[in-house]
Amino acid sequence: GRRVFALAYSRLGNDLRARSAPADLRLSLERLWPAVARHGLFKPVAIPLIGAGLSRLVELDRTQLLLLVVETFTRSLGLDPAVCPELRVVLRAGDLERTDLSVVESFLRGVDERGPALGPTGVG
Repeated sequence: GRRVFALAYSRLGNDLRARSAPADLRLSLERLWPAVARHGLFKPVAIPLIGAGLSRLVELDRTQLLLLVVETFTRSLGLDPAVCPELRVVLRAGDLERTDLSVVESFLRGVDERGPALGPTGVG
């Protein structure tokens, strides 16, 4: 009864090192949410803090990565409110210590007040 969705947002070079850029992650997330809306059975979705590990997405810190996930999700809700009833972002203890949740809270308050906003990450 559980569905698993996967993202590809890194490229493997000839030196066998994974490389990624914020725009790659954004594109993958923007494509994820419509798939969740189509195939997710309108159930809550859990997602880890992606981009912080082996993908070597070093341009964004943990807070910016979390904002990217939340921002793309809220934008998708503007296009299709039936994506899913709840998004659960799962953070490891080490990531939680390095993530400023007050920034995410401020972003979400702004979304509540004015609808989906332009991205705070500056990643286009």
